Amino acid sequence: MAAGTLDIVIEQGATFKRVLSLTDNTLPFPNPIDLTGCTARAQLRDKTSNTVSYTLTCTVTDDVGGVIEVVMTAANTALIPSAVQDKVGRKIDRDYVWDLEVVFPDTTVLRLLQGKATLSPEATR
Repeated sequence: MAAGTLDIVIEQGATFKRVLSLTDNTLPFPNPIDLTGCTARAQLRDKTSNTVSYTLTCTVTDDVGGVIEVVMTAANTALIPSAVQDKVGRKIDRDYVWDLEVVFPDTTVLRLLQGKATLSPEATR
């Protein structure tokens, strides 16, 4: 199963929270993915350097229903830089990517979602 694509927007300095209901692709009625005994993990990474990473807290809130809550605190989103300076001092917007993986009890890792992460810079501090 290929990972689905979900682009997200993170507002710098605000709490980021998404509740995701994960289903399979059974037609005509998709079924929830059973997450009993699973853990979930997600990271945000600078696409250009691939070295700067931020962890999003993932909690399976409904095992049988396939529900995961993904959160990043306001304090942590405030730490994400929106731009960097190049060698001559020009400001360059950063491009971020993110993904969500689920680790099953048998240690199988499945990437369920991936996408672009856009940072909306904070004005109020």
